[in-house]
Amino acid sequence: RSDAGAGVGGGGGGSGDEERLDAEVGGGKGGGGIRRDGEVKRNENGGRIVAELCQELTIFVPPPPKRVQVGSKHVDAFGLGTLPLGVLYPDASRRPDRARAMAIIRTAARLGAELFDTADSYGADDKDFGYVEKLLHEALRGGAEGRGGEEEQRGGRQERGGERREACVATKGGMLRVSREANGWRPSRCDREYLLTRMRSSWENLGGRDPVFLWQLHHPNEKESPIEEAMQAAKTAQERGWVRHVGLCNVTLDQLKRARRVVEVAAVQCELNYWTRKAEKQGILDYCRDNGIAFIAFGALGGLKCRRGERHLASSFPALKYMADRKGFSCEATALASMRHLWPHLIHIPGARTEEHVQDIARGREVRFTAAELDELRRMKPR
Repeated sequence: RSDAGAGVGGGGGGSGDEERLDAEVGGGKGGGGIRRDGEVKRNENGGRIVAELCQELTIFVPPPPKRVQVGSKHVDAFGLGTLPLGVLYPDASRRPDRARAMAIIRTAARLGAELFDTADSYGADDKDFGYVEKLLHEALRGGAEGRGGEEEQRGGRQERGGERREACVATKGGMLRVSREANGWRPSRCDREYLLTRMRSSWENLGGRDPVFLWQLHHPNEKESPIEEAMQAAKTAQERGWVRHVGLCNVTLDQLKRARRVVEVAAVQCELNYWTRKAEKQGILDYCRDNGIAFIAFGALGGLKCRRGERHLASSFPALKYMADRKGFSCEATALASMRHLWPHLIHIPGARTEEHVQDIARGREVRFTAAELDELRRMKPR
Protein backbone atom coordinates (compact mmCIF):
# COMPACT_ATOMS: atom_id res chain seq x y z
CA ARG A 1 0.00 0.00 0.00
CA SER A 2 1.28 3.51 -0.80
CA ASP A 3 0.56 6.28 1.65
CA ALA A 4 0.72 8.71 -1.27
CA GLY A 5 -2.75 7.75 -2.45
CA ALA A 6 -6.02 6.26 -1.25
CA GLY A 7 -6.07 2.67 -0.03
CA VAL A 8 -6.82 -0.27 -2.32
CA GLY A 9 -10.51 -0.32 -3.00
CA GLY A 10 -10.84 3.17 -1.59
CA GLY A 11 -12.64 4.52 -4.64
CA GLY A 12 -10.30 7.50 -5.07
CA GLY A 13 -11.06 9.97 -7.84
CA GLY A 14 -9.34 10.27 -11.19
CA SER A 15 -9.59 8.79 -14.68
CA GLY A 16 -8.88 5.23 -15.68
CA ASP A 17 -5.64 6.25 -17.33
CA GLU A 18 -2.37 5.07 -15.88
CA GLU A 19 -0.79 7.48 -13.43
CA ARG A 20 2.79 7.77 -12.31
CA LEU A 21 3.41 7.55 -8.61
CA ASP A 22 6.44 9.42 -7.37
CA ALA A 23 6.32 9.60 -3.58
CA GLU A 24 9.09 10.76 -1.32
CA VAL A 25 8.99 9.53 2.25
CA GLY A 26 11.15 11.33 4.82
CA GLY A 27 13.67 9.24 6.70
CA GLY A 28 13.04 10.63 10.16
CA LYS A 29 15.86 11.72 12.43
CA GLY A 30 19.14 11.96 10.53
CA GLY A 31 17.55 13.12 7.30
CA GLY A 32 17.68 9.92 5.25
CA GLY A 33 15.02 9.51 2.60
CA ILE A 34 13.31 6.86 0.49
CA ARG A 35 12.09 7.40 -3.04
CA ARG A 36 9.56 5.00 -4.55
CA ASP A 37 8.56 5.00 -8.20
CA GLY A 38 5.80 2.86 -9.59
CA GLU A 39 2.68 2.80 -11.73
CA VAL A 40 -0.79 3.24 -10.30
CA LYS A 41 -3.67 1.66 -12.23
CA ARG A 42 -7.43 1.69 -11.73
CA ASN A 43 -8.77 -1.78 -10.95
CA GLU A 44 -12.17 -2.88 -12.09
CA ASN A 45 -13.73 -1.98 -8.72
CA GLY A 46 -12.54 1.61 -8.95
CA GLY A 47 -9.86 1.24 -6.26
CA ARG A 48 -6.22 2.19 -6.73
CA ILE A 49 -3.47 -0.37 -6.67
CA VAL A 50 0.24 0.03 -7.01
CA ALA A 51 1.35 -2.17 -9.88
CA GLU A 52 5.06 -1.73 -9.54
CA LEU A 53 5.64 0.12 -6.29
CA CYS A 54 9.18 -1.17 -5.89
CA GLN A 55 10.13 -0.79 -9.53
CA GLU A 56 12.80 1.58 -8.26
CA LEU A 57 13.79 1.91 -4.61
CA THR A 58 16.40 4.53 -3.77
CA ILE A 59 17.56 5.05 -0.20
CA PHE A 60 19.54 8.22 0.33
CA VAL A 61 22.13 8.35 3.07
CA PRO A 62 21.59 11.06 5.70
CA PRO A 63 23.14 14.34 4.56
CA PRO A 64 26.20 15.62 6.42
CA PRO A 65 25.77 18.44 8.94
CA LYS A 66 25.31 21.76 7.16
CA ARG A 67 27.69 23.48 9.54
CA VAL A 68 31.19 22.70 10.75
CA GLN A 69 32.82 23.93 13.94
CA VAL A 70 35.82 26.20 13.57
CA GLY A 71 37.10 27.16 16.98
CA SER A 72 34.31 28.96 18.84
CA LYS A 73 31.82 29.01 15.94
CA HIS A 74 29.90 26.75 13.62
CA VAL A 75 30.03 27.98 10.02
CA ASP A 76 28.30 26.88 6.84
CA ALA A 77 30.33 24.16 5.13
CA PHE A 78 30.18 25.96 1.77
CA GLY A 79 32.46 28.98 1.97
CA LEU A 80 34.19 31.07 -0.67
CA GLY A 81 37.83 31.12 -1.73
CA THR A 82 39.03 34.49 -2.96
CA LEU A 83 42.32 33.76 -4.74
CA PRO A 84 40.71 34.30 -8.21
CA LEU A 85 39.69 37.80 -7.10
CA GLY A 86 43.29 38.82 -6.55
CA VAL A 87 45.76 36.99 -8.79
CA LEU A 88 46.44 37.74 -12.44
CA TYR A 89 46.91 34.22 -13.74
CA PRO A 90 46.18 32.26 -15.85
CA ASP A 91 44.99 35.42 -17.66
CA ALA A 92 45.20 38.91 -16.19
CA SER A 93 42.02 39.94 -18.00
CA ARG A 94 40.05 37.36 -16.01
CA ARG A 95 40.63 39.04 -12.64
CA PRO A 96 37.33 40.74 -11.78
CA ASP A 97 37.44 44.48 -11.22
CA ARG A 98 36.64 45.76 -7.73
CA ALA A 99 32.91 46.19 -8.35
CA ARG A 100 32.51 42.68 -9.76
CA ALA A 101 34.65 41.17 -7.02
CA MET A 102 32.53 42.80 -4.34
CA ALA A 103 29.35 41.59 -6.06
CA ILE A 104 30.72 38.04 -6.04
CA ILE A 105 31.52 38.25 -2.32
CA ARG A 106 28.10 39.66 -1.47
CA THR A 107 26.30 37.07 -3.60
CA ALA A 108 28.10 34.30 -1.74
CA ALA A 109 27.09 35.84 1.61
CA ARG A 110 23.48 36.21 0.48
CA LEU A 111 23.41 32.53 -0.52
CA GLY A 112 24.66 31.40 2.89
CA ALA A 113 28.46 31.42 2.75
CA GLU A 114 29.99 32.40 6.08
CA LEU A 115 33.69 31.53 5.80
CA PHE A 116 35.59 33.70 3.34
CA ASP A 117 39.13 32.46 2.82
CA THR A 118 41.88 34.80 1.67
CA ALA A 119 45.58 35.61 2.23
CA ASP A 120 47.69 38.70 2.60
CA SER A 121 49.49 37.67 -0.61
CA TYR A 122 46.34 37.42 -2.76
CA GLY A 123 47.18 40.21 -5.15
CA ALA A 124 49.03 40.87 -8.36
CA ASP A 125 52.51 40.64 -6.80
CA ASP A 126 54.47 41.44 -3.63
CA LYS A 127 53.59 45.14 -4.03
CA ASP A 128 49.88 44.28 -3.87
CA PHE A 129 49.80 42.71 -0.39
CA GLY A 130 46.44 42.86 1.34
CA TYR A 131 44.42 43.59 -1.83
CA VAL A 132 41.71 40.97 -1.26
CA GLU A 133 41.70 41.44 2.51
CA LYS A 134 40.69 45.06 1.95
CA LEU A 135 38.09 43.98 -0.63
CA LEU A 136 36.52 41.61 1.86
CA HIS A 137 36.43 44.24 4.56
CA GLU A 138 34.69 46.68 2.25
CA ALA A 139 32.25 44.13 0.83
CA LEU A 140 31.27 42.50 4.12
CA ARG A 141 31.34 45.33 6.63
CA GLY A 142 28.01 46.27 8.08
CA GLY A 143 26.30 42.99 7.23
CA ALA A 144 26.48 39.97 5.02
CA GLU A 145 25.61 42.13 2.02
CA GLY A 146 27.44 45.29 3.04
CA ARG A 147 24.41 47.32 4.11
CA GLY A 148 26.12 49.38 6.81
CA GLY A 149 26.30 48.98 10.55
CA GLU A 150 28.82 48.21 13.24
CA GLU A 151 29.89 44.62 12.65
CA GLU A 152 32.79 45.09 10.27
CA GLN A 153 35.63 42.56 10.16
CA ARG A 154 33.29 39.68 10.96
CA GLY A 155 30.91 40.82 8.27
CA GLY A 156 27.95 41.62 10.48
CA ARG A 157 25.05 39.37 11.34
CA GLN A 158 22.52 37.73 9.10
CA GLU A 159 19.32 35.99 10.06
CA ARG A 160 18.71 32.67 8.34
CA GLY A 161 16.28 30.09 9.61
CA GLY A 162 16.01 31.93 12.92
CA GLU A 163 19.72 31.50 13.67
CA ARG A 164 22.15 34.37 14.10
CA ARG A 165 25.09 33.97 11.75
CA GLU A 166 28.18 35.94 10.82
CA ALA A 167 30.41 36.17 7.79
CA CYS A 168 33.89 35.27 9.06
CA VAL A 169 37.19 35.99 7.34
CA ALA A 170 39.99 33.43 7.37
CA THR A 171 43.26 34.87 6.13
CA LYS A 172 46.80 33.54 5.78
CA GLY A 173 50.37 34.78 6.07
CA GLY A 174 53.75 33.31 5.30
CA MET A 175 53.93 33.28 1.49
CA LEU A 176 55.47 35.72 -0.99
CA ARG A 177 54.52 36.56 -4.57
CA VAL A 178 57.86 36.79 -6.35
CA SER A 179 56.25 37.12 -9.78
CA ARG A 180 52.83 37.40 -11.37
CA GLU A 181 53.05 33.90 -12.86
CA ALA A 182 51.37 30.80 -11.47
CA ASN A 183 54.66 29.48 -10.08
CA GLY A 184 55.53 32.80 -8.48
CA TRP A 185 54.83 31.67 -4.91
CA ARG A 186 57.58 31.14 -2.37
CA PRO A 187 57.43 30.36 1.37
CA SER A 188 58.38 33.58 3.13
CA ARG A 189 60.15 34.14 6.40
CA CYS A 190 58.35 32.42 9.23
CA ASP A 191 60.28 33.91 12.12
CA ARG A 192 58.37 35.48 14.98
CA GLU A 193 58.95 39.16 14.23
CA TYR A 194 58.13 38.90 10.53
CA LEU A 195 54.89 36.99 11.13
CA LEU A 196 53.80 39.41 13.84
CA THR A 197 54.24 42.22 11.32
CA ARG A 198 52.13 40.35 8.76
CA MET A 199 49.39 39.50 11.29
CA ARG A 200 49.09 43.09 12.43
CA SER A 201 48.88 44.20 8.80
CA SER A 202 46.08 41.69 8.10
CA TRP A 203 44.23 42.84 11.22
CA GLU A 204 44.44 46.44 9.99
CA ASN A 205 43.35 45.50 6.44
CA LEU A 206 40.28 43.80 7.91
CA GLY A 207 39.17 46.75 9.99
CA GLY A 208 41.69 46.96 12.82
CA ARG A 209 39.12 46.48 15.55
CA ASP A 210 37.88 42.91 16.04
CA PRO A 211 40.36 40.01 15.99
CA VAL A 212 40.77 38.26 12.65
CA PHE A 213 38.47 35.24 12.97
CA LEU A 214 41.03 32.73 11.67
CA TRP A 215 44.68 33.37 10.85
CA GLN A 216 46.53 30.52 9.12
CA LEU A 217 50.22 29.95 8.52
CA HIS A 218 50.25 29.83 4.73
CA HIS A 219 53.26 27.57 4.34
CA PRO A 220 55.86 26.43 6.90
CA ASN A 221 59.48 27.24 6.07
CA GLU A 222 61.38 25.04 8.48
CA LYS A 223 64.63 25.45 6.62
CA GLU A 224 64.76 28.86 8.28
CA SER A 225 62.38 28.72 11.25
CA PRO A 226 60.77 25.77 13.07
CA ILE A 227 57.00 25.66 13.06
CA GLU A 228 57.05 26.10 16.83
CA GLU A 229 58.41 29.64 16.38
CA ALA A 230 55.62 30.50 13.95
CA MET A 231 53.04 29.20 16.41
CA GLN A 232 54.56 31.24 19.22
CA ALA A 233 54.04 34.31 17.03
CA ALA A 234 50.41 33.33 16.44
CA LYS A 235 49.89 32.88 20.17
CA THR A 236 51.31 36.36 20.81
CA ALA A 237 48.94 37.79 18.16
CA GLN A 238 46.04 36.18 20.00
CA GLU A 239 47.15 37.80 23.25
CA ARG A 240 47.36 41.18 21.52
CA GLY A 241 43.83 40.86 20.15
CA TRP A 242 44.76 40.63 16.47
CA VAL A 243 43.79 36.97 15.96
CA ARG A 244 41.01 34.85 17.43
CA HIS A 245 41.80 31.36 16.09
CA VAL A 246 44.91 29.82 14.56
CA GLY A 247 45.13 27.44 11.61
CA LEU A 248 47.74 25.78 9.40
CA CYS A 249 48.04 25.29 5.64
CA ASN A 250 50.15 22.90 3.58
CA VAL A 251 51.46 21.00 6.60
CA THR A 252 52.46 17.44 7.31
CA LEU A 253 50.89 15.41 10.09
CA ASP A 254 54.07 15.74 12.13
CA GLN A 255 54.06 19.53 11.79
CA LEU A 256 50.41 19.65 12.85
CA LYS A 257 51.10 17.61 15.98
CA ARG A 258 54.08 19.78 16.92
CA ALA A 259 52.10 22.98 16.34
CA ARG A 260 49.37 21.82 18.69
CA ARG A 261 51.87 21.60 21.53
CA VAL A 262 52.29 25.38 21.30
CA VAL A 263 48.83 26.72 20.44
CA GLU A 264 45.33 25.41 19.89
CA VAL A 265 44.82 24.69 16.18
CA ALA A 266 41.25 25.30 15.00
CA ALA A 267 41.63 24.40 11.32
CA VAL A 268 43.93 22.80 8.77
CA GLN A 269 43.86 23.71 5.09
CA CYS A 270 45.28 21.37 2.46
CA GLU A 271 44.57 20.44 -1.13
CA LEU A 272 41.90 17.77 -1.53
CA ASN A 273 40.03 16.76 -4.66
CA TYR A 274 39.30 13.66 -6.73
CA TRP A 275 42.74 13.92 -8.36
CA THR A 276 44.74 14.62 -5.20
CA ARG A 277 44.03 12.81 -1.92
CA LYS A 278 47.38 13.26 -0.23
CA ALA A 279 45.77 14.61 2.93
CA GLU A 280 43.71 11.45 3.22
CA LYS A 281 46.63 9.11 2.56
CA GLN A 282 48.85 10.90 5.08
CA GLY A 283 46.22 10.59 7.79
CA ILE A 284 45.63 14.34 8.15
CA LEU A 285 41.90 14.07 7.41
CA ASP A 286 41.34 11.39 10.01
CA TYR A 287 43.51 13.16 12.58
CA CYS A 288 41.50 16.38 12.17
CA ARG A 289 38.22 14.50 12.48
CA ASP A 290 39.36 12.65 15.62
CA ASN A 291 40.64 15.83 17.30
CA GLY A 292 37.83 18.25 16.49
CA ILE A 293 39.85 20.25 13.96
CA ALA A 294 38.06 21.63 10.91
CA PHE A 295 39.53 20.58 7.57
CA ILE A 296 39.38 23.26 4.86
CA ALA A 297 39.83 21.85 1.36
CA PHE A 298 41.42 24.06 -1.27
CA GLY A 299 41.51 23.11 -4.94
CA ALA A 300 38.41 20.91 -4.50
CA LEU A 301 37.43 21.39 -8.16
CA GLY A 302 40.92 20.79 -9.52
CA GLY A 303 42.67 24.07 -8.83
CA LEU A 304 44.99 25.82 -11.25
CA LYS A 305 45.17 22.94 -13.74
CA CYS A 306 41.42 23.17 -14.26
CA ARG A 307 41.56 26.95 -14.60
CA ARG A 308 44.24 26.49 -17.25
CA GLY A 309 42.11 23.93 -19.07
CA GLU A 310 44.66 21.16 -18.50
CA ARG A 311 42.08 18.88 -16.89
CA HIS A 312 38.32 18.85 -16.47
CA LEU A 313 35.98 17.14 -14.05
CA ALA A 314 33.56 15.84 -16.66
CA SER A 315 36.19 14.30 -18.96
CA SER A 316 38.38 13.01 -16.12
CA PHE A 317 35.51 11.37 -14.23
CA PRO A 318 32.75 10.11 -16.56
CA ALA A 319 30.96 8.43 -13.65
CA LEU A 320 30.68 11.79 -11.89
CA LYS A 321 29.37 13.42 -15.08
CA TYR A 322 26.75 10.70 -15.53
CA MET A 323 25.67 11.00 -11.90
CA ALA A 324 25.46 14.80 -12.09
CA ASP A 325 23.39 14.72 -15.29
CA ARG A 326 21.01 12.17 -13.80
CA LYS A 327 20.53 14.28 -10.67
CA GLY A 328 20.17 17.55 -12.57
CA PHE A 329 23.20 19.30 -11.08
CA SER A 330 26.53 20.46 -12.49
CA CYS A 331 29.64 18.31 -12.15
CA GLU A 332 31.11 20.96 -9.86
CA ALA A 333 28.15 21.05 -7.46
CA THR A 334 27.96 17.24 -7.43
CA ALA A 335 31.68 16.88 -6.72
CA LEU A 336 31.58 19.36 -3.84
CA ALA A 337 28.49 17.73 -2.32
CA SER A 338 29.89 14.21 -2.59
CA MET A 339 33.15 15.19 -0.89
CA ARG A 340 31.17 16.59 2.03
CA HIS A 341 29.28 13.29 2.31
CA LEU A 342 32.57 11.38 2.33
CA TRP A 343 34.27 13.74 4.81
CA PRO A 344 31.59 15.52 6.90
CA HIS A 345 34.09 17.68 8.83
CA LEU A 346 35.25 19.29 5.57
CA ILE A 347 34.68 22.92 4.61
CA HIS A 348 34.73 23.92 0.95
CA ILE A 349 36.23 27.22 -0.24
CA PRO A 350 35.93 27.03 -4.04
CA GLY A 351 37.04 30.13 -5.87
CA ALA A 352 34.75 31.96 -8.27
CA ARG A 353 35.17 34.71 -10.84
CA THR A 354 31.45 35.16 -11.58
CA GLU A 355 28.22 35.38 -9.61
CA GLU A 356 26.82 32.55 -11.73
CA HIS A 357 29.57 30.25 -10.53
CA VAL A 358 28.80 31.20 -6.92
CA GLN A 359 25.15 30.33 -7.48
CA ASP A 360 26.07 26.95 -8.96
CA ILE A 361 28.39 26.18 -6.04
CA ALA A 362 25.59 26.98 -3.59
CA ARG A 363 23.40 24.33 -5.19
CA GLY A 364 25.84 21.73 -3.92
CA ARG A 365 24.03 21.89 -0.59
CA GLU A 366 21.02 20.21 -2.20
CA VAL A 367 22.60 17.11 -3.79
CA ARG A 368 21.75 13.76 -2.20
CA PHE A 369 23.45 10.38 -2.64
CA THR A 370 22.92 6.70 -2.05
CA ALA A 371 25.52 4.59 -0.29
CA ALA A 372 26.30 2.84 -3.59
CA GLU A 373 26.89 6.16 -5.34
CA LEU A 374 29.26 7.35 -2.64
CA ASP A 375 31.14 4.08 -2.76
CA GLU A 376 31.54 4.47 -6.52
CA LEU A 377 32.79 8.03 -6.15
CA ARG A 378 35.22 7.07 -3.39
CA ARG A 379 36.80 4.43 -5.63
CA MET A 380 36.86 6.28 -8.94
CA LYS A 381 40.14 7.21 -10.58
CA PRO A 382 40.80 9.97 -13.13
CA ARG A 383 40.70 8.90 -16.75
